[in-house]
Amino acid sequence: MSLRAGSENGQALVEMAIVLPLLLFVIFAMIQFGAIVHTKILMAMAARQGIRLVASRTAGEAVSQVENFLNSNSALPGLHYEVVCRRTLSMDRVVISCDFPVMPMFQHLLGEKVALREEMKSDAYGVPLLGTLVDLFSRWG
Repeated sequence: MSLRAGSENGQALVEMAIVLPLLLFVIFAMIQFGAIVHTKILMAMAARQGIRLVASRTAGEAVSQVENFLNSNSALPGLHYEVVCRRTLSMDRVVISCDFPVMPMFQHLLGEKVALREEMKSDAYGVPLLGTLVDLFSRWG
């Protein structure tokens, strides 16, 4: 029995049919993971900026500017972010959350959406006089 040179012509096609779906799956997984990481980093940056803004402005102004920053730099246009800025005597707090949509091919692994949350706190204990006063009042109350 002799092998002909042309008998292996279909082998490349079969190998491509096996490898191409796996390659595409890996590429789309990298894109999905990258978009989620980008959004998480963006939320961390916005939370840090929000803490700075809450310390110097009203909470409403801080929320507005943080939302503008998030919407202008978002990986997905139209992604809804929930921004909460709270200011008290002893602590400022910014919480940003969003539900990041997942590509249909990964929904059986991750679900329809991935919940992302970023929180940043700043307390008044770094300010000597105010921190001391807050500490004294909290012990009496």
